[in-house]
Amino acid sequence: MCFSIGINSEAQNLNQVLWDDEPLSSSIDYNSLESLINNPNGDDFNFTISNKSRIKGFGINIFLDTYNIKKDFDLNTVPEFEFEITSKNGIVEPRNRYIKSDHGFYNFYVGQGINRFETDESYSTVILPIAFIHKNANCVHNGILIFSIEENNISNGILQISSETCAYLKFDLIAVLDMENQLIESLNNETHLSTLENEIKSFTNLYNQYDIEPGSFAELPYFFGDSDHVTISGLIDGSNHYSNNCLTRSGFYPLCNELLLPSYSLAKSIAGTITIALIQEKYKNITSESVSIIRECQAPSWEKVTLEDLSDMASGHYLKAKFDYDENSLVHAAFIFEALTHDEKIEIACNSFPKKTNPGKKFVYRTSDTYILGTGINEFIRKRDMGDDYFNDILIPFFNELDLSSSIKYSLRTFDTKSQAYTGWGMYLIRDDLKKLSTFLHNVKINNDSLSFLHDALNPNNANSNVAIRSADIFYNNGFWSRKFDGYKFGCKDDVWIPFMSGFGGITFAFFPNKMSYYYFSDEYIYSWEDAVYAAHQIRPFC
Repeated sequence: MCFSIGINSEAQNLNQVLWDDEPLSSSIDYNSLESLINNPNGDDFNFTISNKSRIKGFGINIFLDTYNIKKDFDLNTVPEFEFEITSKNGIVEPRNRYIKSDHGFYNFYVGQGINRFETDESYSTVILPIAFIHKNANCVHNGILIFSIEENNISNGILQISSETCAYLKFDLIAVLDMENQLIESLNNETHLSTLENEIKSFTNLYNQYDIEPGSFAELPYFFGDSDHVTISGLIDGSNHYSNNCLTRSGFYPLCNELLLPSYSLAKSIAGTITIALIQEKYKNITSESVSIIRECQAPSWEKVTLEDLSDMASGHYLKAKFDYDENSLVHAAFIFEALTHDEKIEIACNSFPKKTNPGKKFVYRTSDTYILGTGINEFIRKRDMGDDYFNDILIPFFNELDLSSSIKYSLRTFDTKSQAYTGWGMYLIRDDLKKLSTFLHNVKINNDSLSFLHDALNPNNANSNVAIRSADIFYNNGFWSRKFDGYKFGCKDDVWIPFMSGFGGITFAFFPNKMSYYYFSDEYIYSWEDAVYAAHQIRPFC
């Protein structure tokens, strides 16, 4: 069965669809689910669920496919999944969030959801945040999976995709799935910290309190007049977290705190810089380690290039110094999308970009250098018996210390036994991770007693940073960008430097001098956040 995709003007009774009493006539209006979320908690259970039976209905509307992906991959299907979920006190937790799929293009993600009794009914309804994630790229297509449980019986499932953070592939999708479940007798008693009810404050109160122009923080629907391209934005001020409500093409996303966000190149700062800083606490010389520690990069041209040079995007190897020329070159596209194994990726990264100048001087942005960096970190820790995979052995324990979500403890990796973490892209977060990272990074920013490599990145200046985009006063150091503002604009004696992370398509995570942080995730190639800078200064002056 095929059906149209569009929000019903009159809400359909989903229970009738879930229990096969009537067909689904159109897509779900997410706003109609708000009343269900406030219902009493459903019964506890522990199930394995799957969609390996037939699809009862399907509809898709692809309205952007820049690279004609549908020509090479079947996008008119849903990835098969099978995973274990535990419901306890109304919170539904998957045992594994990232599900490998046989689908040619997507893997499947499932986050922490809810289980609520239907009003005046004996069954409960489960809403899970789900996403299709590209197997070899960082795009995320967000949606929900909804189904009902009565005793040990499971209804049909409705899977809907209505938003994304992806600059080159956009679609709406809905499917009615013939679901299967298998009861697991013993309840999974692991405790899970729910992020679903973390307090988020509205921008409106902030604007009213400080007489700030609405739209200053890119909240919807103000972001350059087109809300379709903004996934989320927020301002973090210590314990206060201001954000929007995750607007989608089907209304407000019902589980906004669990909406999956792609890192893209934020990973360079998180996986690259933070890992080096953590290792440097024990081994100070990691930053000066030669790239020639890597077998494939043992050519004489790499001998004097250090891991810190790679983190600075200053290896001295490039095709052209013009900004983004190397990053957008055909050979680099092959590195990102076509090279699936570590041998293929490291061969391109080490041998496709000739030496043009001495290392440490010239900024040339290229993600393949960060891939070399991750490979070099693995070699460094292996030789010192610190592990053999920096992501699992160094970074995840650190994430655990910060109490970050399960969502961030995953990385895209090469498709081979090496399973090398991409390092320069391929991570994921949820909104609460941003708040906890913000707290950590601001503490490091003002404390120079430890994590000096990261402290240096968060305190940019003319001496420690290379010019990245001269016309915009943008610099780069240790895996972080920074922008220099004239101090007089804020009434400050000295120039104001703002470090930030940046990601493909329009992603920014910036750290202001007044201990505030600002972020937005979008996908229309807009990198403009000056209004947020001036608004934050208006709330609490930078100097």
